[in-house]
Amino acid sequence: MPLGARSPAAGATFSRCAGGGRAGSSSVTMKIETSSDGQTVMLRLIGRVESMYLGELQAEVSRHERPLVLDLDQVTLVDQRVVRFFVACEAEGIELVHCAPYIREWMSGEGRRAL
Repeated sequence: MPLGARSPAAGATFSRCAGGGRAGSSSVTMKIETSSDGQTVMLRLIGRVESMYLGELQAEVSRHERPLVLDLDQVTLVDQRVVRFFVACEAEGIELVHCAPYIREWMSGEGRRAL
């Protein structure tokens, strides 16, 4: 884990928003909720995960040790750079759960292109 970074305490949940709004605001484009069961950290992504927020997402992922899980259940839209990021995450051992079929199919295509 990077120096100065903290994993959330077991059972704790934290939220970060991107897109200029506050949690619960209709102007929020992407929200990241962080929770932990004491062993695994889960980042729950909510909304439109677009490349303009990729730096923030990468920073959040790098704050946590493995095992790390990305929950994509409430992701409504992604773009190509984000899909490539998801492919790289899986290659690094990060588990993606509740991934929409269209995102999974797109990831498969991107993974084949990288070979």
